[in-house]
Amino acid sequence: SLSTPLTIPILVYWLVGAVSLAFAVLFLRTQIPNFFPGLAALHFFRRIEYMILFFVAFSAVKNLSVVRRYLFFVILTFIGVCLYGFGQKFLGFPAFLTMNEEFAKGLPLYLPSTARMTSTFAGHYDLAAYLVLMIRFLGSLIFGFRNWIVKIFVLGVTFAGFILLLFTASRVSFAVYLLAVSFMLLLQKKKLLIIPVILASVYLANYVTGSSERFAKTFRVRQVVYDSKTGLPIATV
Repeated sequence: SLSTPLTIPILVYWLVGAVSLAFAVLFLRTQIPNFFPGLAALHFFRRIEYMILFFVAFSAVKNLSVVRRYLFFVILTFIGVCLYGFGQKFLGFPAFLTMNEEFAKGLPLYLPSTARMTSTFAGHYDLAAYLVLMIRFLGSLIFGFRNWIVKIFVLGVTFAGFILLLFTASRVSFAVYLLAVSFMLLLQKKKLLIIPVILASVYLANYVTGSSERFAKTFRVRQVVYDSKTGLPIATV
């Protein structure tokens, strides 16, 4: 069904993309080096492929039992992602990366213990982005379930996802996580939990190898200009 609250925004997004693609192919292709119209078209169609699933999911939700079924498989998938992520970190599970032409050949790579956790068959930061979305979503579910056993289980799964997020060492995703979780707690009318959750998150980030080192390098002083005769630094940033 196309009768959804997001139909018009999605169609406008696709229309803008189609106009942009047509303009690039018709007018910019001769001005842009290494421009491949077929690849540009595939990138555009990929957006349609991803977003068309929204209409499938919206049409499939008929009652609460369907929602419960979706929640079950969403949580099950999240657990699978977390287990494989920790397996890459501690058990030597292979990673299949697509960050460059060499990696994208499909050969299994085995990440060292100091490496950042990345998505398999996806972009470098896709795992971190997925975890940010799911942590906020599952964190909100904690306040929705009434059964305390289920609450504790979902809390444990969410915490595992947070630790995996720290292993990705993505600074932008961690900042977005803090904003997203704070906004979620605000919507859930749990304002008193915002500061403790932020403090606990930052505290744990300091004790995860890799992420703490990258966070520490966010702001640093470096010599950038040197005297060509003496080799001594004369300017910093």
